[in-house]
Amino acid sequence: MRGADVVQAARDTGHGGAILIGAHIGSFDAARALGQARVDLPLRVLMDTEHNPAITRLLHALNPDIARTALQPGRADTALRIHEALADGEFIGILADRTHDPADKTVVVDFLGAPAHFPLGPMRLALALHAPVILFVGLYQGAGRYVLQFERLDDGTETPRNARDARAQELVQRYAASLERQLRNAPYNWFNFYDFWRFHT
Repeated sequence: MRGADVVQAARDTGHGGAILIGAHIGSFDAARALGQARVDLPLRVLMDTEHNPAITRLLHALNPDIARTALQPGRADTALRIHEALADGEFIGILADRTHDPADKTVVVDFLGAPAHFPLGPMRLALALHAPVILFVGLYQGAGRYVLQFERLDDGTETPRNARDARAQELVQRYAASLERQLRNAPYNWFNFYDFWRFHT
């Protein structure tokens, strides 16, 4: 693990848990496994289990305990359940590098040298809940080994409602820049079949 002190600092702020922002690089499930192995890092994942039933069945087959931690996005009570989980000291994992719903609001940021659309929702959610935001990547090193890296993007300080959209855009750009650094350092860990730049071709 690298950046474990970032996780501990988030717990020490008194906010409860934090938002773990991931991407389709390396293995986010490495964090889920870590959350099962360590009682001081309880983790729930915001994941559309209805979008891909085959993956859901696989998760239940491999580890029912991990599968049961999933939170379904888009439901009326999802934000409330996330708020309660954070208050209980749990961490909420979200893959925030793409959106599957054209209606989701995005923001244009610089990514790998070109303007790209990233979803705004995960950062807006974190700001509304006053939750710290931590970038997480689990990079495969070969021979069954992963390096788990944590980087603080926001400390959860309360942002006035009328300033949240601007702050969310700043955080998305920070996230995209951090993600770009990870990709340049470990390009073969990037499992990308998504056209970030499709709106600008």
